[in-house]
Amino acid sequence: MKKTATIITAFLLTACGSVASSDWKLTSGQEPYADPDPIVYEGRVELTGWIIEKPAYVGEDVPHFHVADLSKVPGGREDYLPQTSGENMALLMQSTKENPSTVLATKLQVNMEGSPFIYIDQVIK
Repeated sequence: MKKTATIITAFLLTACGSVASSDWKLTSGQEPYADPDPIVYEGRVELTGWIIEKPAYVGEDVPHFHVADLSKVPGGREDYLPQTSGENMALLMQSTKENPSTVLATKLQVNMEGSPFIYIDQVIK
């Protein structure tokens, strides 16, 4: 029964455009709500994007990784707070729309409030 429910859930999320890539696996939560559990997708996906500045919730602007190709991320979210090493962040800060970076992302996390997180394992270019 659980396998059938999982298949039906995956079908419904795909049909609604919530799961953009089979490379991501929903490991926590349920789209579109991040309450009470955060929505977490895990995988190993190459994404291209660049750094923009905007508030994470309220207040000061902070760096966000803007995903160029929304078909590669679930839920159509395009701006994420990068969670990565200082070295990777320094490389990302050099990226622009005209000179984007390609990263290896391993996790996306959407909480009830504030910007979603992207866990970046490596900056490829």
